[in-house]
Amino acid sequence: IIGTLIVIVDLNSFGAKHDADVMATLARMGTIRTALERYKIDNRKFPSASDGLKALTQAPANRSEGYLEEEQLNDAWGSPIQYSIPGKNGKPYDLVSYGDDGAPGGEKEAGDFSLWDSPDAAKKP
Repeated sequence: IIGTLIVIVDLNSFGAKHDADVMATLARMGTIRTALERYKIDNRKFPSASDGLKALTQAPANRSEGYLEEEQLNDAWGSPIQYSIPGKNGKPYDLVSYGDDGAPGGEKEAGDFSLWDSPDAAKKP
């Protein structure tokens, strides 16, 4: 009986940890979104696909520092958040996390999710 309870508690903890990681990553994407908007105001355009999010770590001519630190460009699992321009579905850009496996595709906890996904959509298999 005790072993069964430990397994149940452990499984519930794993789900809660994954949900917390998804929420933390979506929050990080929100921070990047704000930095991208500030970058656009200062530079009159978003960073190019070739410049990527690294452009946010460098100071433009009218600022003394960049918009974000390099570690802020990673998801909760430590993998780089992916940036593409233009984005899908008419969005100007897209930010994507590959989930806990750090690889494109996948299902459940390893599934990809975007800045534009709702928190519930990011958790669905």
